[in-house]
Amino acid sequence: MPNFDAFRLRIALVILELLHLFFGWVFTKVLPKATVAIETNSQVIKSSLNLTLDTAAKQLDEENKIVPATAQAQQKSYTQQVATTGQQNKGEKATGTVKFTITKCAPDVGSPSGIPTGSSVSSAGKTYITQEPGSYSFNGASGSCVKYATNTIDISALKAGAEYNLTSGSTFSGIGGAAGTGSASGGTDVIVKVVAQADIDAAKAKITAQDTVQLKQDMEAALKAKGVLPIPSTFLAGEQQVTPSASPGEPADMLTVTAVVPYSLLGIKQLDLQTLVVANVKEQIDTKKQKILDNGVEKAVFTQQTPGSATNAVVSVRVESVAGPELKVDELKKQVAGKKANDIKQTIGTLPGVTDVQVSYGPFWVSAAPKDTTKITITIAKPTTTR
Repeated sequence: MPNFDAFRLRIALVILELLHLFFGWVFTKVLPKATVAIETNSQVIKSSLNLTLDTAAKQLDEENKIVPATAQAQQKSYTQQVATTGQQNKGEKATGTVKFTITKCAPDVGSPSGIPTGSSVSSAGKTYITQEPGSYSFNGASGSCVKYATNTIDISALKAGAEYNLTSGSTFSGIGGAAGTGSASGGTDVIVKVVAQADIDAAKAKITAQDTVQLKQDMEAALKAKGVLPIPSTFLAGEQQVTPSASPGEPADMLTVTAVVPYSLLGIKQLDLQTLVVANVKEQIDTKKQKILDNGVEKAVFTQQTPGSATNAVVSVRVESVAGPELKVDELKKQVAGKKANDIKQTIGTLPGVTDVQVSYGPFWVSAAPKDTTKITITIAKPTTTR
């Protein structure tokens, strides 16, 4: 008869052995972890440079900071409608007559000059135009003074409108200090809306205020496609080429303005900017002890210094570069694998530029870094700003 008790015992022993191996693998291979925190003398070095971007420049001028530029140009058409605000009276002009008198006293009692056709005369703040010449003739004397009077002169209002109608006996003033009386009638009001210059200006202002974010992004993408770094602050809208549907003074209820606007954007080679930034950073660090870890050019911030053009501009650029010891995390992991804390501190702490090393393990029973480098985490503290 088979001995089932012995068989069950062997099975139990095998299971126990497998559990022992499994938990041993978990406790020695899976759970152990190590974290190494490194502090260095890394620094953020700030560069602030004034650059002249010029499409006519053929090569980088490091001394004068003149950078060859590439121009990206694009035109866009806009149409804008506005309601007209101008008014014009298309009614009839008032017409009438006026007769002027003037007094001349000794010693100058000679006949005064006449009033030419087309002369301006006024009454109650309104202007009228003479339609025929007026000639003075003797009209009496008093002591040493002589009075002269003109013939009856036809007049027409300068503008249309009922407000130019005048009752009989209205007073007028004429050239040479002449005073007159007369009347005007027949003026009527027919008010129509017309284009005012302010309407054209308002449409142009709306066009200027158009959202150009997408256009700017498209132009930046076009420069990047050419291998050029776009400089956002050089984005420029040129003079509008405006075509209104009607001219000032023309009758219209609505005005349509079409404008073609030229836009431009400048870009430079990233290598040219990098050359200038690296040279500036090297002046601020000890190149025997520190290396430029990140030149920061990709995050450069540009500001327009002076109004530019489609072909050149003066800009200010601010760049934050990182300088410090060059530590390669993957290589460090290999160096500390399997080592205890003191050995790790000794290994890393003696590297140039390292100022402090902290080592921690987990779980609590772990006393050395795992040999599996994927279980080791190395962090390098971010650099501090120098100025």
